[in-house]
Amino acid sequence: MQKQLKSNDRTGMSALSRYEEIEQDMRARIASGQWPVNTLIPDRHSLAKEYNVARTTVERAIARLLADGTLNARRSFGTFVAPETKIAEIILPPASVAYVEPTPQMPASPFRRTKNLTVGLLILDERAGVDAATYQAWMSMLEQEIAGAGACILSLDVSSLDTPVEILSKSLDKFLDNQPDAVIAVAIHRDGPLPDFVRSRTSARQVPLICISHREVNAPVSQVIYDSRYAGNQAVQHLLRMGWNEIVFFSPYHFQWAKDRSSSAHSAILEAGLPEEMFRILPIEDDIPLHPDDPNVCRDLFLQSCRGAELFDLAENNHLGIVAANDLVAFEIMKAADMLGKKAGVDYGIVGFDDDPKSAALGLTSLARPIGGMIKEASRLLMRVIHADDTPVQTAIRSRLIPRASTYRIPV
Repeated sequence: MQKQLKSNDRTGMSALSRYEEIEQDMRARIASGQWPVNTLIPDRHSLAKEYNVARTTVERAIARLLADGTLNARRSFGTFVAPETKIAEIILPPASVAYVEPTPQMPASPFRRTKNLTVGLLILDERAGVDAATYQAWMSMLEQEIAGAGACILSLDVSSLDTPVEILSKSLDKFLDNQPDAVIAVAIHRDGPLPDFVRSRTSARQVPLICISHREVNAPVSQVIYDSRYAGNQAVQHLLRMGWNEIVFFSPYHFQWAKDRSSSAHSAILEAGLPEEMFRILPIEDDIPLHPDDPNVCRDLFLQSCRGAELFDLAENNHLGIVAANDLVAFEIMKAADMLGKKAGVDYGIVGFDDDPKSAALGLTSLARPIGGMIKEASRLLMRVIHADDTPVQTAIRSRLIPRASTYRIPV
């Protein structure tokens, strides 16, 4: 039976292309559970017939789903819903706010304004520690999504920690004088909360605000967050599946995100029904330096922890699984382990976070931040407010595991 998709009647904008409509419909099937995790989706010929389009159109839609990890292509078997696919969880807002679940394809309705659509892009990120090329790629991806909605983009960077709030507030006021239809605040790599002046200024101008962040924003705004609290759980689940069942979480940081990951990692041990002694956190908090930015400090701290905890005694039986606070810490652990004659994937398994550009070359299993999924979800929330639905909605998106040699049991 041919599947008919509703066209979007968008005043002032061109309708979605056919492959984009198919892509959104397929995402809806996955999100609704019609295509559960590990489901083999229909072949391209069947889908082309179902959607009444050329096979190349279906291929183009599927290519986008493969690119962000929603689908996996397995040679000689077909295309499947990825086991570690982006999982969007709608978290119920406060009782005073009506709950509305976002849909992949918004109903057709006119814009609130008849002028061309303008979206403000507010950069709040503290980009220290982020690879410049990687961050630029994120921004380019976001701008492409906004432009794909037919919008003009206005950008303002208010990320400077040295600039007084009064000056930043005035800059934002001038920015809002351009009367944007909505503002997207980008705080993917911001350690602090959403600045009060951002919420107050946009609210006073009645400009809808959407926030993209790595932590929950304590404000009644639509937001897409990185579910970093669950990431530690994902890392441990993977290690246990691969047979590394003596788990150590290693973090030289005092930051809350590191504590969230360690707590989540611990929960995976409990969920698996394993005894508490199968999980340890190193180093002990009193030994953590205030500023462990020097790689040598991190490496020495790990070596010290190894000696104190007799850590690699566990590795003699190939049971040790290490969850590093992030990929940079994992790199130093692997160097330290090499100094002790221990090899990742043979003597121990190790998982990092953030999928640093060096991770692939070093064979490090990592949990990639779901930036692509977060940006796409922000684009969908943008469509909500464009269609005059300002009900705050929060969506949490989980990491995507990228398994590599560091957790694969390599034959000796």
